[in-house]
Amino acid sequence: MKKFFIVMLFVLIAVSFTAAKVVGNQNLGGGLQLGLPVDDYFNDAAGTGVGITLQYNRVMTPEIVLTASTGYILWGGEDYGGASWSWSEIPIRGGVKYFFSPSFYGIGELALHMYMFSVEYDQSYWGLTDYSDSESEFGVSIGVGYEHPINDKMSLDASASYEINDLDYIGVRIALLWGLGK
Repeated sequence: MKKFFIVMLFVLIAVSFTAAKVVGNQNLGGGLQLGLPVDDYFNDAAGTGVGITLQYNRVMTPEIVLTASTGYILWGGEDYGGASWSWSEIPIRGGVKYFFSPSFYGIGELALHMYMFSVEYDQSYWGLTDYSDSESEFGVSIGVGYEHPINDKMSLDASASYEINDLDYIGVRIALLWGLGK
């Protein structure tokens, strides 16, 4: 958990320095993410994930937007293989949104998924045993989304993506984007 706050602090500082130096349209957003495991193993060992995300967007052209995002997702625990599992994740992504129209876009991102998990199982003779570990996986995220302006400084962003790594899942995100100006 301490690592998560350090990563989030780093991202916030980096985004604020970047925002002050970059000329062009940009925005910062925060949102809620839902994760649905689809990988056979991950689907058995983890339930639905719920989390928060932070995303920075830099408009390059009316169609092309660069993105950087991070967040924290807590996956529901499941009983699998005689053990009780719990999972969490810190995804760090960077990529490109391509707007097909003023509101609809496709998105492709490269990602680093930092998974933390713990498992508790009964060893009969020794009793309950706990084990926890973490791993990092590189992956790719592809998806589609819709961005709707609320006013001249704020937009509503809704997207769905397929996260491809060793633990695949479908992500659904809804967020508010705040314009940072030029």
